[in-house]
Amino acid sequence: MPDQAKKDLDKIEDCVIYSREIIKKLMEFSRQSSMCKEEINLNRVIDNSITFLEARCIKEGIKIVRQYTENIIVSADPTQINQVITNLTINAIQAMKNGGKLIISTRKNSKNVILSIEDTGTGISSENISKTFMPFFTTKDVGEGTGLGLSVVYGIIQNHNGDIKVSSEPGKGTIFEICLPNICSNVHPNVYQGERT
Repeated sequence: MPDQAKKDLDKIEDCVIYSREIIKKLMEFSRQSSMCKEEINLNRVIDNSITFLEARCIKEGIKIVRQYTENIIVSADPTQINQVITNLTINAIQAMKNGGKLIISTRKNSKNVILSIEDTGTGISSENISKTFMPFFTTKDVGEGTGLGLSVVYGIIQNHNGDIKVSSEPGKGTIFEICLPNICSNVHPNVYQGERT
């Protein structure tokens, strides 16, 4: 078997295992099961979450911009946070049908760690902003969404004692900002930035 085929099969296997874990965690979450919290590097979880979406971004003309602050450590269930990032990233991609920029940033203050996912897509109208996290509410075309993704995201963040806010301007894009409790408030941030296409 060619080396490239082996690599592709390995990626497929990793994604299948990842998907199985996500489904299992979501089923547990829907039953209000306890989370498996641990200390995680948020930047690393973000990179792992969007790895299998990078090829889609390239194909659709979307540039991914990472703006990370170092030493972002949170106490969280890594699989559930992975699901949050994946859901928000897919939403952003679907909002940029003609290409654009996906900006993912992390920062922190004395109380919170802040994860921001911003797109330059179609945006959300003012009348729909208040409905964003309602179960089954969607403005997507049939077959593109169930209207459950953002309500799951909201529930996960609430269960982590965090908060999520959305701001948007039609035609200019949307920003989702997630706040989680900061467990490393004594570490001073050192910002680094990077771009990948």
